Amino acid sequence: MFHPSSPDANNNACRDRAFERRLMHRKNFAKKKLHDAIQSLVGPGDFNTRISVAASILIHIEDADVPSALTADLDSLKALLATRTLTEETSRIATAAILDLYTALVRIEDP
Repeated sequence: MFHPSSPDANNNACRDRAFERRLMHRKNFAKKKLHDAIQSLVGPGDFNTRISVAASILIHIEDADVPSALTADLDSLKALLATRTLTEETSRIATAAILDLYTALVRIEDP
């Protein structure tokens, strides 16, 4: 019989807390990387360099780093940025998508 004060219950509670800490770290990681990408977009240099830097930052974000509601947006953005040559229009779309994804992530975490 399972009892809330049993060693199994304590182990499960510890595992749950550890999982929550890892999950929060991953979400903070995604938020920081998106913020860094936005900073690179408004930083010095020509736009092609800035969008390339943003893409190189965002490639490190994995689906598990964002809530499931945002994984499709992340995947679409990464696919867009993986295009060998970004046109001016594609670059504008990617820039807006980066900002939108960051905004959505912040809103989900801080309602």
